[in-house]
Amino acid sequence: MQPSRPIVSDHRLARLIAWLGAVLAWCALGRPTRTRAQARRHKRYSALGIADLAHFVRNVVILRAVQLLDPQIAPARRRTSRPAHIPTGCKLGKERRLTLRRFGGVWLRRMLMSRGSFAAKVAHLIQALRHYSGLAAYVAWRRRRFTRRCAIIPARPRVARVVSRAAPAPHLVDTS
Repeated sequence: MQPSRPIVSDHRLARLIAWLGAVLAWCALGRPTRTRAQARRHKRYSALGIADLAHFVRNVVILRAVQLLDPQIAPARRRTSRPAHIPTGCKLGKERRLTLRRFGGVWLRRMLMSRGSFAAKVAHLIQALRHYSGLAAYVAWRRRRFTRRCAIIPARPRVARVVSRAAPAPHLVDTS
């Protein structure tokens, strides 16, 4: 099996973090603009809310956590038979797609939330971005340790096939 390519290179991730840090600092300062040209340039970021900024920080943490996880993940194989750990009369449930929200988990969402003014929330996100590697290491550890298995669902038991065969021919036996 060939090793898979990384989702994002280390250099690109560092550039993304620097850009996100600059946007967070600009938001913490109150989104200042000096001229009309700057106002036009910053117009695309003026609609950013605290939820959008938290999503950006969450995605950076998840990108780093994916880099920390084992890159040699085997491709998914089709099951041809019932796995050994499933009792007779049961079947394995469907695996759900892993979304970014589920990958980070409720722990990461709570770590990125804070109370207070907009500036306090942005300062909290800047602090989380400063320590993104530690957060990512903990998220990766949680992904390795706490995994949700597929549900084992009771199924209808298999009924034995009824096969009708021709009646055996009578054999005459001499019993005298």
